[in-house]
Amino acid sequence: MEKEKKVIQFHQLVRIEKGPVNATITDFLKGDVYRVPLTLIEAFERREFEEIPEFISALEEEKLIIACDEGVWVPGIRFIKKEEGEDFPIRLELEQGVDMELIGKKFRNMDVAFIIYYGEEFYEEILPGVSVETKKLRRDECSAKACVNSSSKFDKIDESRYGFCMEFNSCWGYRLAVTKENAVKPCMHSSIVLGYLDKETLPEIMAKAESYWTLNMDKIEKCKICEMRYICTDCRVVALEKTGDLLGANPLCLYNPATGTWQES
Repeated sequence: MEKEKKVIQFHQLVRIEKGPVNATITDFLKGDVYRVPLTLIEAFERREFEEIPEFISALEEEKLIIACDEGVWVPGIRFIKKEEGEDFPIRLELEQGVDMELIGKKFRNMDVAFIIYYGEEFYEEILPGVSVETKKLRRDECSAKACVNSSSKFDKIDESRYGFCMEFNSCWGYRLAVTKENAVKPCMHSSIVLGYLDKETLPEIMAKAESYWTLNMDKIEKCKICEMRYICTDCRVVALEKTGDLLGANPLCLYNPATGTWQES
């Protein structure tokens, strides 16, 4: 007689990520991330619930597990664009001194999520209805370091953010930075130039940006086996400067996914 299943299905907003040693359970409803031994995950997948009662009890207590009737569809995590063929909003960075008239002309028909303006406080509306955040531009290494996850403390995430990082780079995804020389880069700290806004069309530049936007953690040798790759904040600028390889592992990351341990900083 087939043994009765104690748990039929995971909550639709919970995803398990397996790593060589550890695994994470991400609860999007709470924004929390839990790490558990991989052996427990494997036992769970084999439905050997009697072997891990404490694990199951803890999940139930945290409301990470719900029972579903047989045949009920519980969707998996996948970040889907709003409409077929529709792009995500552009995240735009502008350097002080940039040609605002050119920006308005090039981006007026684009869906822009927000603008980061690197310079003095700016009051003029750059694009209709688009919010502007003003920051000081620091070109030293420390500024780029701030973008790196170098400890086991992670910011809270939601389903949308997690799904975005499955497809795109956590920093460069759908981001364009325009300097005062009209050079377009993946971000303001990058030395990579995608083109010049006054010499090329925006679609031409965006076509070249695509390969940088989609440079997610699945393409980084060390990171692609890490169970926390979709909740981590990546910085390809630091990785490239430190290793000389755009696909190199960021040396500021102190986590070893092969052993599931954090090194001392």
